[in-house]
Amino acid sequence: MRRAIVVIGLVGLAACGDNGSVAIDAPVAGSPDAGLGDADIARIHAAVAAGLGHGLATGYSVAVWRDGQIVYAEGFGTADGVATQVTADTLFQIGSDTKKLTAIALLREVDAGRARLDETVAEIAPGLTLASDPSYFTTLTIDDLLSHRSGLFDYTPWLDAPDDAHLADTVRGRFAANEYAMMPAGIAWDYANPNFALAGFLTEQLDGRTWPAIVTADVLAPLGLAHTFARRDAALASGAPLASGHGAIPGGPVDSFSALEGVPSTTGWVAPAAQQDDAFTRPAGLAWSTASDQARLLGFFVDGDPAVLSDALRLAMMTAHAPVVDHAVGYGYGYGLFVLDGYRATDGAYYPVRHLEHGGNTLTMTSASVFLPDQRVAVSVLANGQSEDLHLVAGAILEIAAEGRLPAATTAPTPIPPPASDLSGYAGTFADHNLGAVTITWDGAALAIHIPLLDAMSVPYGPALQAAGLDLFVVQVGGQPYQVSFYDAASGAPRAYGVHRAFVLVRDAGAVPARRPAAITGHLRPAILVPPAAICPLPGLCAGS
Repeated sequence: MRRAIVVIGLVGLAACGDNGSVAIDAPVAGSPDAGLGDADIARIHAAVAAGLGHGLATGYSVAVWRDGQIVYAEGFGTADGVATQVTADTLFQIGSDTKKLTAIALLREVDAGRARLDETVAEIAPGLTLASDPSYFTTLTIDDLLSHRSGLFDYTPWLDAPDDAHLADTVRGRFAANEYAMMPAGIAWDYANPNFALAGFLTEQLDGRTWPAIVTADVLAPLGLAHTFARRDAALASGAPLASGHGAIPGGPVDSFSALEGVPSTTGWVAPAAQQDDAFTRPAGLAWSTASDQARLLGFFVDGDPAVLSDALRLAMMTAHAPVVDHAVGYGYGYGLFVLDGYRATDGAYYPVRHLEHGGNTLTMTSASVFLPDQRVAVSVLANGQSEDLHLVAGAILEIAAEGRLPAATTAPTPIPPPASDLSGYAGTFADHNLGAVTITWDGAALAIHIPLLDAMSVPYGPALQAAGLDLFVVQVGGQPYQVSFYDAASGAPRAYGVHRAFVLVRDAGAVPARRPAAITGHLRPAILVPPAAICPLPGLCAGS
């Protein structure tokens, strides 16, 4: 295996390694239901064949839910890169697809009257404060957490700390002492895993049991998800086959509150028992499951089950509460789900139907969940490789299963209004906890960005800040495009925050301290538990999202 530099946010993620072709001419069947005909199954095989082998994964598991049941489930390729074949029963780590389970568990507390969507963290956990901003938790609500509007830095430790108590201990200890908000709560959607770690912690505070116990008894069991496990060790003890993962192996602990600190990594295989299980990160993305169970979970969102969650809160999960970038039309985030007003097919055709999706990415595995609730069709694809591009295979299978159920294609709406005619108002001085001082200048014709810290790290960027839409810009960093979406302050001050997942440019915030690394090593912390890069209102402009 060749050495790889693991990078998040600022310069993307590179995972290098030898990856031979994967033979899938004879996929391992998982007793596909007769609900799909031979011709449709052959088309699914072709879709998988077009995707498997182009990334780090050597195995996929696919399941289709339609009209209340699993109508197809099949495994392809190998679970370990050698000989162990993937079956429909093989368990994978599902990354951020775990967030749906965490949202359901916390929303059950709202159903029971023990919490409110507008209730703050401080009300539920008195005495819990951030050292960096003691009043912050008095403004952060359940609604903010579940819709990724906290503004929190995306602290995502990668440790082996499976003791259930580690969640609360970390929240009250290391997290409270070191975490910080990059902007006030409620300003903008900004995907961050600690939102759901906190959601898991709050559920424990309200219920009294541990997060795994709550999810297992109150969500998995009543929904019949018997092959889904909140803990790695429970998955291992189940006797079910588990996939090994192929991806980044950090050269040391990943536990940093700076996007500019990290460790070198190699790319290789990680056996199931060696997959790290951190109780703090679990609610954000460390559950294990099968594709069939994940497709059944999507079916719950279509049909509902009031014994698990009221229809009102289930529909709230499926309702966009924040646009994914400022002014985005028809593309937002609900509670643990991306919500789109239309479906763009793999051939580019646009259908005016509700489309929901999520996905996940750990250091070594990838998942994709997509469904069309009005067509009553859902698809899950799981893969044993890091950062596997699953959007084409998942979309192709969804279209096969939904054939004949889609309306006529129409012209896709413009995803975001055009840029302002005068861009001078974006110029100014900004600061970010990770980047330090940032300057945006206007020369009468173009905007340029200046980031002295990246200069010091010899990271190539910009300098052009290119307008992509109203309040939306793109800057090239490390050869990759990164979106920066500007939002007004709650006071109405225009263009006060330039938001990207790894940083938030705060206008005229000279007092914001830069959390500079102790030593600039060139190794930045790894991206984990992120949704697929394909989830983007402007394709090609979502690097690092």
